Amino acid sequence: VRDLADSFNLMADHLEKTVTSLTEAKEKAEGSEASRRQFLADVSHNLRTPLAAVLGWTEALQDGLTPGEEHIHLRNIREETMYVARNVQRLTDWSRWEGQAPKLRLEPFPVSEPLMECLQSLEDAAQAKNMTMELIGLEEEPFVRADRIRLRELFQLLLENAIHHNEPDQKLKVEFALENQRLRVTVSDNGPGLPEELREDLECRVGGGLGLAIAVRLAAAHGGKLEALPGPGTSLSFTLEWISFD
Repeated sequence: VRDLADSFNLMADHLEKTVTSLTEAKEKAEGSEASRRQFLADVSHNLRTPLAAVLGWTEALQDGLTPGEEHIHLRNIREETMYVARNVQRLTDWSRWEGQAPKLRLEPFPVSEPLMECLQSLEDAAQAKNMTMELIGLEEEPFVRADRIRLRELFQLLLENAIHHNEPDQKLKVEFALENQRLRVTVSDNGPGLPEELREDLECRVGGGLGLAIAVRLAAAHGGKLEALPGPGTSLSFTLEWISFD
Protein backbone atom coordinates (compact mmCIF):
# COMPACT_ATOMS: atom_id res chain seq x y z
CA VAL A 1 0.00 0.00 0.00
CA ARG A 2 2.93 2.30 0.76
CA ASP A 3 4.34 1.64 -2.71
CA LEU A 4 0.91 2.37 -4.21
CA ALA A 5 0.71 5.68 -2.34
CA ASP A 6 4.20 6.63 -3.51
CA SER A 7 3.27 5.73 -7.10
CA PHE A 8 0.16 7.90 -7.00
CA ASN A 9 2.12 10.80 -5.50
CA LEU A 10 4.59 10.50 -8.37
CA MET A 11 1.72 10.24 -10.87
CA ALA A 12 0.08 13.36 -9.46
CA ASP A 13 3.37 15.27 -9.70
CA HIS A 14 3.89 14.19 -13.31
CA LEU A 15 0.28 15.02 -14.12
CA GLU A 16 0.64 18.55 -12.77
CA LYS A 17 3.79 19.10 -14.82
CA THR A 18 2.10 17.68 -17.93
CA VAL A 19 -0.95 19.90 -17.50
CA THR A 20 1.30 22.93 -17.04
CA SER A 21 3.22 22.09 -20.20
CA LEU A 22 0.04 21.52 -22.19
CA THR A 23 -1.42 24.79 -20.94
CA GLU A 24 1.68 26.71 -22.02
CA ALA A 25 1.64 25.04 -25.43
CA LYS A 26 -2.05 25.74 -25.91
CA GLU A 27 -1.62 29.38 -24.98
CA LYS A 28 0.75 29.77 -27.94
CA ALA A 29 -1.69 28.28 -30.43
CA GLU A 30 -3.99 30.45 -32.53
CA GLY A 31 -7.76 30.74 -32.26
CA SER A 32 -10.24 29.85 -29.51
CA GLU A 33 -7.62 30.16 -26.80
CA ALA A 34 -10.04 31.01 -24.00
CA SER A 35 -12.09 27.94 -24.86
CA ARG A 36 -9.02 25.72 -25.11
CA ARG A 37 -7.64 26.85 -21.75
CA GLN A 38 -10.97 26.23 -20.05
CA PHE A 39 -11.23 22.84 -21.70
CA LEU A 40 -7.78 21.88 -20.49
CA ALA A 41 -8.65 23.07 -16.99
CA ASP A 42 -11.76 20.87 -17.05
CA VAL A 43 -9.68 17.86 -18.10
CA SER A 44 -7.16 18.58 -15.36
CA HIS A 45 -9.96 18.80 -12.81
CA ASN A 46 -11.48 15.54 -14.02
CA LEU A 47 -8.16 13.80 -13.38
CA ARG A 48 -6.99 15.56 -10.24
CA THR A 49 -10.19 15.03 -8.25
CA PRO A 50 -10.18 11.20 -8.38
CA LEU A 51 -6.39 11.11 -7.94
CA ALA A 52 -6.72 13.17 -4.77
CA ALA A 53 -9.37 10.76 -3.49
CA VAL A 54 -7.17 7.76 -4.27
CA LEU A 55 -4.23 9.35 -2.47
CA GLY A 56 -6.41 10.00 0.57
CA TRP A 57 -7.65 6.42 0.72
CA THR A 58 -4.19 4.89 0.23
CA GLU A 59 -2.73 7.09 2.96
CA ALA A 60 -5.58 6.09 5.29
CA LEU A 61 -4.81 2.43 4.58
CA GLN A 62 -1.10 2.98 5.00
CA ASP A 63 -1.57 4.69 8.38
CA GLY A 64 -4.20 2.20 9.58
CA LEU A 65 -6.72 4.94 10.31
CA THR A 66 -9.82 2.96 9.35
CA PRO A 67 -9.47 -0.61 10.63
CA GLY A 68 -12.10 -2.98 9.28
CA GLU A 69 -12.89 -0.76 6.29
CA GLU A 70 -9.98 -1.78 4.09
CA HIS A 71 -12.19 -3.54 1.54
CA ILE A 72 -14.29 -0.38 1.11
CA HIS A 73 -11.25 1.78 0.45
CA LEU A 74 -9.77 -0.75 -1.96
CA ARG A 75 -13.05 -0.86 -3.89
CA ASN A 76 -13.13 2.93 -4.04
CA ILE A 77 -9.52 3.04 -5.19
CA ARG A 78 -10.29 0.58 -7.97
CA GLU A 79 -13.34 2.53 -9.17
CA GLU A 80 -11.55 5.88 -9.18
CA THR A 81 -8.51 4.39 -10.93
CA MET A 82 -10.77 2.99 -13.64
CA TYR A 83 -12.38 6.44 -13.96
CA VAL A 84 -8.96 8.05 -14.46
CA ALA A 85 -8.03 5.38 -17.01
CA ARG A 86 -11.21 6.05 -19.00
CA ASN A 87 -10.55 9.78 -19.03
CA VAL A 88 -6.96 9.29 -20.16
CA GLN A 89 -8.21 7.13 -23.04
CA ARG A 90 -10.82 9.75 -23.93
CA LEU A 91 -8.18 12.46 -23.87
CA THR A 92 -6.13 10.37 -26.29
CA ASP A 93 -9.16 9.92 -28.56
CA TRP A 94 -9.97 13.64 -28.48
CA SER A 95 -6.40 14.55 -29.38
CA ARG A 96 -6.36 12.04 -32.25
CA TRP A 97 -9.71 13.23 -33.61
CA GLU A 98 -9.10 16.97 -33.24
CA GLY A 99 -8.22 17.38 -36.90
CA GLN A 100 -10.23 14.52 -38.37
CA ALA A 101 -13.37 12.49 -37.79
CA PRO A 102 -13.24 9.20 -35.87
CA LYS A 103 -12.92 6.15 -38.12
CA LEU A 104 -15.99 3.95 -37.80
CA ARG A 105 -16.66 0.30 -38.49
CA LEU A 106 -20.29 0.37 -39.61
CA GLU A 107 -22.56 -2.66 -39.24
CA PRO A 108 -26.28 -3.30 -38.64
CA PHE A 109 -27.41 -4.22 -35.13
CA PRO A 110 -30.26 -3.55 -32.64
CA VAL A 111 -29.69 -0.18 -30.99
CA SER A 112 -30.62 -1.67 -27.62
CA GLU A 113 -27.49 -3.87 -27.50
CA PRO A 114 -24.84 -1.21 -26.82
CA LEU A 115 -27.34 0.72 -24.69
CA MET A 116 -27.96 -2.24 -22.38
CA GLU A 117 -24.24 -2.89 -22.06
CA CYS A 118 -23.77 0.73 -21.07
CA LEU A 119 -26.63 0.68 -18.55
CA GLN A 120 -25.22 -2.44 -16.93
CA SER A 121 -21.83 -0.78 -16.47
CA LEU A 122 -23.46 2.30 -14.89
CA GLU A 123 -25.95 0.42 -12.71
CA ASP A 124 -23.97 0.78 -9.47
CA ALA A 125 -23.33 4.50 -10.03
CA ALA A 126 -27.03 5.14 -10.71
CA GLN A 127 -28.15 3.13 -7.69
CA ALA A 128 -25.68 4.96 -5.45
CA LYS A 129 -27.48 8.22 -6.31
CA ASN A 130 -30.96 6.63 -6.33
CA MET A 131 -31.51 7.51 -9.99
CA THR A 132 -34.16 5.80 -12.09
CA MET A 133 -33.99 5.06 -15.81
CA GLU A 134 -36.85 5.07 -18.32
CA LEU A 135 -36.50 3.65 -21.86
CA ILE A 136 -39.00 4.72 -24.53
CA GLY A 137 -39.38 3.55 -28.13
CA LEU A 138 -37.69 0.14 -27.96
CA GLU A 139 -40.89 -1.88 -28.29
CA GLU A 140 -40.22 -2.80 -31.94
CA GLU A 141 -36.45 -3.02 -31.51
CA PRO A 142 -35.09 -0.49 -34.02
CA PHE A 143 -31.99 -1.49 -35.98
CA VAL A 144 -29.28 0.99 -36.91
CA ARG A 145 -26.14 1.00 -39.04
CA ALA A 146 -23.37 2.33 -36.82
CA ASP A 147 -20.11 1.51 -35.09
CA ARG A 148 -21.17 -0.68 -32.16
CA ILE A 149 -18.19 0.18 -29.95
CA ARG A 150 -18.32 3.92 -30.63
CA LEU A 151 -22.08 4.04 -30.14
CA ARG A 152 -21.73 2.40 -26.75
CA GLU A 153 -19.08 5.00 -25.90
CA LEU A 154 -21.49 7.75 -26.96
CA PHE A 155 -24.22 6.34 -24.72
CA GLN A 156 -21.67 5.98 -21.93
CA LEU A 157 -20.54 9.59 -22.21
CA LEU A 158 -24.05 11.06 -22.15
CA LEU A 159 -25.40 8.87 -19.37
CA GLU A 160 -22.23 9.07 -17.29
CA ASN A 161 -22.38 12.86 -17.46
CA ALA A 162 -26.07 12.82 -16.49
CA ILE A 163 -25.32 10.68 -13.43
CA HIS A 164 -22.16 12.51 -12.43
CA HIS A 165 -23.40 16.10 -12.81
CA ASN A 166 -26.85 15.74 -11.21
CA GLU A 167 -28.01 15.54 -7.62
CA PRO A 168 -29.45 12.25 -6.27
CA ASP A 169 -33.03 11.13 -6.93
CA GLN A 170 -33.12 12.37 -10.51
CA LYS A 171 -34.92 10.59 -13.34
CA LEU A 172 -33.00 9.75 -16.51
CA LYS A 173 -34.67 8.92 -19.80
CA VAL A 174 -33.48 7.51 -23.14
CA GLU A 175 -36.01 7.89 -25.94
CA PHE A 176 -35.97 6.57 -29.52
CA ALA A 177 -38.15 7.90 -32.34
CA LEU A 178 -38.11 7.57 -36.14
CA GLU A 179 -37.56 10.87 -37.91
CA ASN A 180 -37.00 11.34 -41.67
CA GLN A 181 -35.67 7.81 -42.14
CA ARG A 182 -33.28 8.20 -39.24
CA LEU A 183 -33.51 7.15 -35.62
CA ARG A 184 -33.45 10.05 -33.19
CA VAL A 185 -31.96 9.26 -29.78
CA THR A 186 -32.60 11.63 -26.88
CA VAL A 187 -30.93 11.33 -23.48
CA SER A 188 -32.54 13.57 -20.87
CA ASP A 189 -32.74 14.24 -17.15
CA ASN A 190 -34.79 16.49 -14.88
CA GLY A 191 -31.80 18.24 -13.30
CA PRO A 192 -30.78 21.93 -13.43
CA GLY A 193 -29.87 21.85 -17.13
CA LEU A 194 -26.86 23.00 -19.15
CA PRO A 195 -25.28 26.45 -18.90
CA GLU A 196 -26.74 28.81 -21.49
CA GLU A 197 -23.55 29.02 -23.57
CA LEU A 198 -23.50 25.24 -23.94
CA ARG A 199 -27.21 24.99 -24.70
CA GLU A 200 -26.71 27.39 -27.61
CA ASP A 201 -23.52 25.82 -28.93
CA LEU A 202 -22.47 22.35 -27.77
CA GLU A 203 -19.21 22.66 -29.70
CA CYS A 204 -18.21 25.52 -27.41
CA ARG A 205 -15.69 23.86 -25.11
CA VAL A 206 -16.03 26.38 -22.27
CA GLY A 207 -17.59 24.37 -19.43
CA GLY A 208 -18.34 21.43 -21.70
CA GLY A 209 -15.56 19.17 -20.55
CA LEU A 210 -13.89 16.23 -22.22
CA GLY A 211 -16.90 13.92 -22.39
CA LEU A 212 -19.12 16.39 -24.22
CA ALA A 213 -16.33 17.28 -26.66
CA ILE A 214 -15.95 13.62 -27.64
CA ALA A 215 -19.73 13.06 -27.76
CA VAL A 216 -20.04 15.89 -30.30
CA ARG A 217 -17.43 14.21 -32.52
CA LEU A 218 -18.96 10.73 -32.23
CA ALA A 219 -22.45 11.99 -33.09
CA ALA A 220 -21.08 13.89 -36.11
CA ALA A 221 -19.14 10.84 -37.30
CA HIS A 222 -22.42 8.89 -37.39
CA GLY A 223 -24.00 11.49 -39.66
CA GLY A 224 -25.90 13.40 -37.00
CA LYS A 225 -25.39 16.41 -34.81
CA LEU A 226 -25.51 16.45 -31.04
CA GLU A 227 -28.13 19.02 -30.09
CA ALA A 228 -29.45 20.45 -26.82
CA LEU A 229 -33.25 20.45 -26.90
CA PRO A 230 -35.29 23.15 -25.12
CA GLY A 231 -37.09 22.47 -21.89
CA PRO A 232 -36.33 21.87 -18.23
CA GLY A 233 -33.36 19.71 -17.34
CA THR A 234 -30.82 18.56 -19.92
CA SER A 235 -31.90 16.87 -23.16
CA LEU A 236 -29.18 15.91 -25.63
CA SER A 237 -30.22 14.44 -28.97
CA PHE A 238 -28.57 12.93 -32.05
CA THR A 239 -29.61 10.75 -34.99
CA LEU A 240 -28.42 7.45 -36.44
CA GLU A 241 -28.95 5.66 -39.74
CA TRP A 242 -32.11 3.60 -39.29
CA ILE A 243 -32.53 0.24 -41.04
CA SER A 244 -35.97 -0.79 -42.26
CA PHE A 245 -36.68 -4.45 -43.01
CA ASP A 246 -39.96 -3.79 -44.86
